[in-house]
Amino acid sequence: NVLGVRIIVVMQHTCCGLASVSDDELRAATGADLPFFPIDDHHAALREDCTTIRNADYLSRADVVAGFIYDVNTGVITESSRWERS
Repeated sequence: NVLGVRIIVVMQHTCCGLASVSDDELRAATGADLPFFPIDDHHAALREDCTTIRNADYLSRADVVAGFIYDVNTGVITESSRWERS
């Protein structure tokens, strides 16, 4: 709000190290005891992320929150989720 941000973009990417693994597997691999928020479904995760962002009080002036997926193999960016203030 302080900086006047009106459009927020969240972008995930394919071939992500958080895809198709569990929190337990990531904890075992890293030794870190924290939530990693692994991604089973990019589209579902982006919907959830966009909802969290648009409901954040400190970002209440945002007019657009959009989620995209970047395909690292093709370079293609696909829009997955969008919320716009009506």
